[in-house]
Amino acid sequence: MEVSISVVCPEEEAISRTEKIKEKLGEIKDIEIRVMAEKSKNGKTVIRINIDSKQFNENLEKIKEAITGLPAIARVKTEQSGGGYTNTGFAEATLLTNGEIPRKVAGSHYANGVHAIYYITHGFVGSASYHNKDSPALRGRVYYVAVDLDNGYQEIEIAKISKEDMEATPEIEIIQRPPKISDHRLLEVIAEMTELLYDKCTCYHCREEHSI
Repeated sequence: MEVSISVVCPEEEAISRTEKIKEKLGEIKDIEIRVMAEKSKNGKTVIRINIDSKQFNENLEKIKEAITGLPAIARVKTEQSGGGYTNTGFAEATLLTNGEIPRKVAGSHYANGVHAIYYITHGFVGSASYHNKDSPALRGRVYYVAVDLDNGYQEIEIAKISKEDMEATPEIEIIQRPPKISDHRLLEVIAEMTELLYDKCTCYHCREEHSI
């Protein structure tokens, strides 16, 4: 997973602040640091730091030191992607802990491509594969992901999922429970995730984001 950190600073300090952050973090592998083009009405601008989640955790204290004194928030970059072929399919999807799909910030209309990109502080990411001759036809896994500048990036496998066909009830095997969500709500959200992944996997040459 990729972690994206948005750092807010005065517009007139954006370039100098970015250079200072690059000096302190430049040795980290595969890190991207840039000033965003968008400028807010209150004279603030955003410096964006994109980094692999593993590198983020390994360098968390160094990152916090580099952005000391500036308001910042970390988010996980997730997506909705995939689609179906004649007999098979694959999909990845994201849901917030309330069961809603996050706000889409980018995406494409390529067949079985990445149709939506999201940035979330915490939520569920599911992935699944489909084959119409298998039993069950759909198999997948669901993970809980969360990130902040105090605890770093967390990824917990919480469930194995399956679904026999369009009319079948999703089968859910809970592996681990995430924090601050009831058992009842957890099962509801994972069932919604299973249905979303099934719809995506069976959408022939899918070109758009699916909703619940």
